Amino acid sequence: MTHKAFEATGERVLLRAGINQTLLKVPTIEEKLGIFWESDKFKTTLEGGRAAIDFIQPLYAVNQQIEQIAKGRVPRGRINPKNPILSLHCGIDHTELKYQGRKDGAHLFEGKLVYIVGYFVNDGNFEVYDKYRAALKKAGFSVE
Repeated sequence: MTHKAFEATGERVLLRAGINQTLLKVPTIEEKLGIFWESDKFKTTLEGGRAAIDFIQPLYAVNQQIEQIAKGRVPRGRINPKNPILSLHCGIDHTELKYQGRKDGAHLFEGKLVYIVGYFVNDGNFEVYDKYRAALKKAGFSVE
């Protein structure tokens, strides 16, 4: 049976994930709003080697440090303030996420957010940012 995360690909998704705070030893709950996308880099061992899930989250209120990290991926060093910076969580272990139905127009998943790699990107890196622009717009996010 296909995991619900694959059925929700390209639609608005709300992740309510427990994040371990190793220094404080207190688990905290974080909510992240974005879309699931089938990974073009990572595969799952389940479901016949199907592509894993990536999670793309638009970040609208970013600080200078995140802008610098995003700019580092762009040779031209351009950050467009009209577009959100995307946080890409690649290779999500979707088996750790349980589908909880819909909440406020989004598919709600709860569980541990475990992923292989994550990075920030803005529209100066066209080959990455433009890849998700149409899907994010279709899911109701504000992108230009």
